[in-house]
Amino acid sequence: MPRDTVADVELLYRHVPDRAENFPIDAPSGIRRLSSTAFSDRYFRPSVDRADLCEHKPAHVQSDPTDGVVSLCVHQIRTIEAVRNDANGREVQRYIADVEPNPLNGNKAHAEILVNPAISSETKTVFKKIIERLSRLAVMWEIAPKSCR
Repeated sequence: MPRDTVADVELLYRHVPDRAENFPIDAPSGIRRLSSTAFSDRYFRPSVDRADLCEHKPAHVQSDPTDGVVSLCVHQIRTIEAVRNDANGREVQRYIADVEPNPLNGNKAHAEILVNPAISSETKTVFKKIIERLSRLAVMWEIAPKSCR
């Protein structure tokens, strides 16, 4: 049986809990911005849901009606790269973001953003670079958190 793949043109939804650390106020502008903490994951594989498989209903990913939902395009995620350098500034390893389906607990839309090669606790600074980039790509609130409405 062929393995399901996530197409470049797919839209993904990311659940963002309504907590101040996920969207702090930018000091110069006074505008709330999406923080990289919105993509934190202890296993270095942030969960997302595929919009096509949840009928393009962003509320599908909310845990609580006060939480927010942002969207990202798979193609943009796959353009994210991060480099780990040695003490002399020479490139040691290049890391590339990807998305793979991971249906679980009856949720056929569930997928994960991962990094190749895999991130570990020793390379978590690379993961921080990746999630910072994700936070800049996810500029569209499909559902704004209650504290931002």
